[in-house]
Amino acid sequence: MQWTEYKRLCDQPNFMSRHLLQVTARLALEAAKPALCKDLLNACDGDEAVALERPPDHRGDERSHMFKVEFSVDQVGEVLFALDNAGHQIGQASSGHRLVGPRAAWLEYRDWLAQQEI
Repeated sequence: MQWTEYKRLCDQPNFMSRHLLQVTARLALEAAKPALCKDLLNACDGDEAVALERPPDHRGDERSHMFKVEFSVDQVGEVLFALDNAGHQIGQASSGHRLVGPRAAWLEYRDWLAQQEI
């Protein structure tokens, strides 16, 4: 795959990195959402998970592998709840900024899903 196509796909809200999915899964588990945690991990590490083909000169490790995701609006709501819950637990502490990126990615995916239903 060429870089232009790879970047185009990775910029779509329904493609997420293994790292984002794993971080979100950890937060889902902490929010007492084990089924959601399993679904998130299956999206990047399950038997049917297939990483997006990368350009030959891509230098990222396995955390940067991108996956096409298919979550329901309800699941995305649970993800946002888990992220908000984690944000409240750490408040505005120095590590709180780490949730800004994941939350923005999931909000963008939620908005994208809403557009697909129109």
